Amino acid sequence: MKGIGVWYVPCEGFIEGRGWRVSIVYEDENGHYPTGDWPNDGTGREPWFVPGPTYEEAQKQVRSMNEARGIDAEEQFRVLAASMGAGRRRGRSAR
Repeated sequence: MKGIGVWYVPCEGFIEGRGWRVSIVYEDENGHYPTGDWPNDGTGREPWFVPGPTYEEAQKQVRSMNEARGIDAEEQFRVLAASMGAGRRRGRSAR
């Protein structure tokens, strides 16, 4: 069973004309999972985007989205840190 999942915007997640693609990070799991299928020809799952316009603004939007789900900033940080540590514990580098 997966741990807590938080929405996250990776710094490389900007797609011109769409915005920042949202990923999901799971507690104690290395890396992140981008939402939807990209590029998308209309037959796959549509990714989630936040408009930005800057990376910092996109991060604020995602933090607010997580808080609306009852996951405060401290818990978000803990999940992200646990995800990064998961790769090191398993002998892999984090994404």
